[in-house]
Amino acid sequence: MIEEYHGDWGKAMEKMKEIDVVSWEKLKETPNNWYRCQRAFEVYFTEGKPLSSYQRPFGKAMNREQVKEFIQECEYDFRCYFLTTERAKVFRAIDARCDAMVQQGLLKEICSLVKSKDLELIREKDTDRTPAERSIGYRQGLELISNLMQISQTAAPERSHMYLI
Repeated sequence: MIEEYHGDWGKAMEKMKEIDVVSWEKLKETPNNWYRCQRAFEVYFTEGKPLSSYQRPFGKAMNREQVKEFIQECEYDFRCYFLTTERAKVFRAIDARCDAMVQQGLLKEICSLVKSKDLELIREKDTDRTPAERSIGYRQGLELISNLMQISQTAAPERSHMYLI
């Protein structure tokens, strides 16, 4: 659906204005935010309702009595559970996961995807990156490889391509 606009932000915004004025207003504030634009189109075309129809108006929070009444009228049993842990533990777990990804060949995979043109090392803006290029691990790997290539080009330009082998 978003592909039919072929990078033409103006056309995409014209269509967005037709289907969801609230999302269109928000997207005007962040031009070329294709990720959010695509999400708004996906919701509209799969659900038949604009994305903004799922959002509660700002400042219109329900009080406790309204929430209790809503839950009693609903056919579902709502229960909320919150799992928490120390931030340091979470960060250690993320670090361990990233280390494991690198040990299992993440950088080789990134190099392979760059060679096949499925990922790009350099983009003018981070907002132009694909979701894969922005994901944890890939984003840092692309940055590392790009920096290594720049250093290599300065020191030994004839060998800078070796990082993509």
